[in-house]
Parts: sequence; C-alpha cells; structure tokens
Amino acid sequence: MGSPIFEHAAAEWSRMRAEFELVVQAAYEAAEVATNARFLNRRGMAAGIDSYSLMTGPFARVEAFASAELVEHFEHVGRPSLERFEREWLAARTEWTDESGSLTPAQWDTWLSQWENTTTNAPGRAA
Repeated sequence: MGSPIFEHAAAEWSRMRAEFELVVQAAYEAAEVATNARFLNRRGMAAGIDSYSLMTGPFARVEAFASAELVEHFEHVGRPSLERFEREWLAARTEWTDESGSLTPAQWDTWLSQWENTTTNAPGRAA
C-alpha cells in the first residue's frame, strides 16, 4: 500500500490540473473573440509560435510574440495563472485552520477515515 496522503494529493492535483486546463481553454476562446484571432505579432508568426502557449507561462513570451490586441486583452482581463488557480481551487475545497494550511488532528482523522473507506474495497486492495 502506498502513502494515503500522497495518493490523495496526487489525485487532487490531477483533478485541479484538469479544471485549470478548462480555464485556459475558456481564456483562449475569449481572447480569440476579443482579438479577432489576432494572437501573434510578426515575430511570433515568423517563429511559428503556438498561440495557445501564450495563455500561460512567462509573460516575457507574451511581450516578445503577442499581438498588440492580445497584450491589450490580457491587460484588461489578465491571464490564467496555475499558481493562483491552485490556491483558489484548494481554498474552495478545504477548511484551513490557520495560514499555514495545517489541519486539526480531528480533520486529519476524518480525512484518513474517508480515504481508508474508499480504498480498502478498491480492486487490488486487501479488505
């Protein structure tokens, strides 16, 4: 049996990441409408930059390769940030007891009990 904490965290991270990809896709579609699909400047087109890659990652890529329309769009609505999304996603699903994110022993016991109930009957697990 692996670590129940790691298995839970990995599953949660995967769910969060899948939801973030939906946010990035929605941001791309909104930018497409706002810019009339003008994502790249001449330098970006010449370099063969994938316009989707400008939705996340270093802002230096946007500065180097994005059209003026896309830069203006980002100035008004922002860009998806995995770090910010992850914090907000976690905060919406967790009752933190303090700023460090520590759970009380009772909260850990509840979580561990729920995890054990879902995994002890799973295929490949001993009951």
